Amino acid sequence: MPQPPDSMQAADPADRLEAALNRIAYALDRPQPAIPAEPDPHAPDLQALGANIDALCARIRDMLGPDDAPASTEG
Repeated sequence: MPQPPDSMQAADPADRLEAALNRIAYALDRPQPAIPAEPDPHAPDLQALGANIDALCARIRDMLGPDDAPASTEG
């Protein structure tokens, strides 16, 4: 198995993490490919998925009850 260069072996883990995050940010900032003309029939329905996640969160809050629910930071 090839070894990374000595500079990468001796690099601070925080520096390596920052470099990885910079690569991710660069990839996210690049222009995305054009959206296909027809939607993928196998793609999930994101609105239904979001609604199901909201319903699941509400059910979990109901099961926890008002005593176990985390304190709200609003207002």
